[in-house]
Order: sequence, then C-alpha cells, then structure tokens
Amino acid sequence: MIENPLSYILIRPNIINTQGIQEIIKHIQSSTAEDLSVFDPEETNLTGKTSWIVDKKTRDTQIVPMDNLYPKIEDLFRNTVKNIINPFYEIQVDSSEIPQILSYGIGGHYSPHIDGESIWMTPRGEKIWKKSTDRDLSMVFFLNNEFEGGDFVFPDLKVRVRPEPGMMVCFPSNHHYMHGVEPVTKGKRYSIVSWSTVKGFPSMNEINKNLSQQYQVPVI
Repeated sequence: MIENPLSYILIRPNIINTQGIQEIIKHIQSSTAEDLSVFDPEETNLTGKTSWIVDKKTRDTQIVPMDNLYPKIEDLFRNTVKNIINPFYEIQVDSSEIPQILSYGIGGHYSPHIDGESIWMTPRGEKIWKKSTDRDLSMVFFLNNEFEGGDFVFPDLKVRVRPEPGMMVCFPSNHHYMHGVEPVTKGKRYSIVSWSTVKGFPSMNEINKNLSQQYQVPVI
C-alpha cells in the first residue's frame, strides 16, 4: 500500500464556471444518449486487446455525444492539466483519452471498480495487480447536484464525495483507488470523465514485456 493514498486524491471546486455548466447541461438535455460499456479485464488479459462490454448490473450510465462542445471541453481539460493537475502531482501528463459526457438517470450507478489495473495470475499461481489499459490518472468533473443518491465513493478508503457543480476529482487509476457511483434515486446526474497517461510511467506494453522476461511466458 502506498504511504498515504488519501494525499493523492485531488478535489477542487468551481473548475467550470456557471455559464459553462449551463451550456453543457443544455447540450445534454437536447441530445440523445446511448448506453455506455464497461472495461472487460478478463477479455483484455486473454486477448491483449482492450475490450468493453455493456453490463448494466455493473454500470448503468449513458454517454452523450460532444458534437460542437468538443473544442471547449478539450480546452477545459488542457487548462486543468496544465494549471492544476501537473503542479499538484509534480508530474507531466503525456496524453489523455477523449472525454466522455455522462448521464445517470434514476437507478444509474457504477459499481466500485479500478480504471487502469486488473488481477493477473503469474505462472507460479500468484495474483498480482497489473496495468490492463494505459491509464495513470482518472479525472471526473461534476456538472450538477439536483439529484438524490449518486455520491462518488472510494469504499476502501472510506471517502465519499457529494458532487457539486463545477467540482473536479482527480486520482491515480491504480488498484489503491477503487471507486464507484452510488445509485441515483431521484433526478439526473451529469458529469464528464477522462483518463491520462503520465510521462515516465511505464506503459502496459512495457510492463507486459518485463513480466514476459521475468516469468519466461508470453504476457499480453
């Protein structure tokens, strides 16, 4: 376990201003959302290719197309990384996935999960945590609070975050930061998420190559 995992959870209010929030929410409410899939670690470890499945028992969330909002949301993430995330963690973000605008209706939830790692069984029968997709940092921006339920939680760390409009939560994507979204019981919950790699952190391919050499077996 890292020395103090709580110190690596970055929570900042008012990252998005009121006008920006209203613009995004108006876009969400006028758009058609689609069910969002979840990361499938078993298939990914089996094939070596990042795989996704729709599993509403694990995640009942809808994704909204960004359309014309993409440049503004890209600027939001770029500025946040440069001015807040890099200085806080004393790192340099290398690249980020395309952000996702998410909508959670009544019953919407995301069971506790880990963004960037999964269990890998060594040839000796040992279970170890291994990077299963190239994610080093996870970022969440909350857009509203006119709903009940839907808290953002880190169950192992006993941390609960009540979403507030414009608030950001950032944390490492590794197994120390299992997290989830509790079921929404009233209203709709809106957020934006993305994941980044960090310069100097080993990639999934580099880790697999090292494990292949260590255990003398193909690791994909």
